[in-house]
Amino acid sequence: MFDGLYMSLPAALRYAFFASTMFGYTMLLLKKFQIKSEFIPVTIFSGITLLMYIGGLLHVLSYTILLITGLGTLCLLWILCINRITLADLKKLFTPGMAIFVVACALLFFTYQHARLTRNDDFSHWALIVKQIAKEGRLPDSMTPLITFQSYPPGSALFIYYIIRILGYGFDLNIVEGKMLFAQGMLIFSCLLTLFSLIQTRRKVLYGISIVVILVASVFLLTLEMPLNTLVVDTLLPLVALANTVILIGYRNDIKRAALLSIPLMVLTLLVKNTGIFFFAVNAVLLLILAIRAKGMQRLGLAVAGIAVPILMLLLWHNHVHLNFDNNTGMHAIDFERYEQTYLEKEELGTDDIIQGFLRKATDPKERGLQLYIAWNMVLLLCVLGSLKQRPKIFVALFILGNVLYVVYQAGVLLAYLYSMTMEEAMRLASYNRYHGTIIQYLVGVATAAILFSWKRAKTFEYALALLLIFTLSFPVMEGKLYTKLEPYTVQSMPYIDRLDQSVQDIEDPTAHAYTLYISPTWLAPEYVAFYARYSLDTTDVQVVYWVNDEDDFWDILDDSDVFIVLDENDDLRDWLEPFGERESYIGVF
Repeated sequence: MFDGLYMSLPAALRYAFFASTMFGYTMLLLKKFQIKSEFIPVTIFSGITLLMYIGGLLHVLSYTILLITGLGTLCLLWILCINRITLADLKKLFTPGMAIFVVACALLFFTYQHARLTRNDDFSHWALIVKQIAKEGRLPDSMTPLITFQSYPPGSALFIYYIIRILGYGFDLNIVEGKMLFAQGMLIFSCLLTLFSLIQTRRKVLYGISIVVILVASVFLLTLEMPLNTLVVDTLLPLVALANTVILIGYRNDIKRAALLSIPLMVLTLLVKNTGIFFFAVNAVLLLILAIRAKGMQRLGLAVAGIAVPILMLLLWHNHVHLNFDNNTGMHAIDFERYEQTYLEKEELGTDDIIQGFLRKATDPKERGLQLYIAWNMVLLLCVLGSLKQRPKIFVALFILGNVLYVVYQAGVLLAYLYSMTMEEAMRLASYNRYHGTIIQYLVGVATAAILFSWKRAKTFEYALALLLIFTLSFPVMEGKLYTKLEPYTVQSMPYIDRLDQSVQDIEDPTAHAYTLYISPTWLAPEYVAFYARYSLDTTDVQVVYWVNDEDDFWDILDDSDVFIVLDENDDLRDWLEPFGERESYIGVF
């Protein structure tokens, strides 16, 4: 009943309601808990994800949405009626960083308002899991056969689901996919906003340069490997970890705040992707170091508790997977027996080729990822050399630890190829640039944070360093990739998807049929079309054919389905389909 009433409200009222509840949470954190304004959005968003996750485990997702919304409304009433907003509060809230964040979110909303998803990974998992959670009102389990990668944690999907639900959208693909992108983009922008908190100088020139550095670094981080026009999480993961690191730096002398704010961020880091364990460990160690330096068992206890809660949340997810899936959790599941079996199978075929191929890729000077890694080292070395008189411990530590993290991360990627992926994927080093981009994004983000944190006085060297950093981070723009990385796609840019959508629009109950789809062999994308068809039709009964030997073979294939959809035609197909009636074009449903 509530859903029906809420959905009947005009869109403007739904948006205003969402904004007001977020404003309520914002003012609570600002006035009651004295949280820096740049840390507030990511704290709210990660907290929402944590509550949605707990609600999902307890099978009360709908009630959790009501709880989050109700609490936000109470916060707003508390601000309006009891703890009035003052001009000083607004000045404290609307810093330059916060103003840029609000403008960026507005631009994001209008840019992707009618965008469509296009990546194979969106249809095989990231958008599919959001759609299934929205459809079923619960976390995936064995009754959700469309979810192939069943062990993938649902972090970003739960946040996206909350946003599209509270904004009042049903599951019309032409509307909701753009809102999915908006939701994930907001989460990403909230992570980047934390960098503004590290500007230490009040000198106007250096303050302005610092803002430019953050903006250029943000463009770099958003366009390095995974753009904003996809729900793939390889950009979100390092930026969530970066936000966690920045908050720990910002509250290095306040372990209580550092630990409490880290809890939802560490949980989100673990729930975004399995490899989040690496970045969780980095921030957990940093939190422990800060607690030990602060001295006192109480502070150390807070840090340990701040680390234990996310670990508990991860264990609860693995327990959910174990209880709700029939041990069919896909190749990305954490399963040591399967790891051993996969490695033994590869060992029989020879693992040396995989290792040698990986080392060649990782050390190839033509690879842009390696070039960026070298540039990162050079910038840090310049920071060390340029501030020797000030004892640059922060840059020396970052140079050493950053390189250690890089090597450990690369070793982890190699182990994934050896123990987790199929032989075919391992031999071609599938998605290496994407994985490599994740660690580069984190290292560049932390280096940017360290430089901003160290700028307290305007010196000639610091100006030169700022210009060098801006130049280094401007690679994506200089290569002309900025627009293509952010471009919103529409149905018109995807003719094969458009044809499928047009073909099935008159089918009353798409989930009740078994489908065979025919595409031209020149497309060579049967898996892509199959995943999109499963995603859009909500059924696993889909097979894609792109090569038919003869007419007998053609009819044998059709025996397995009751709906045949032609997405591309050729002369043979026209001859075989003539009994259905002569047509100008045979593209469509049979």
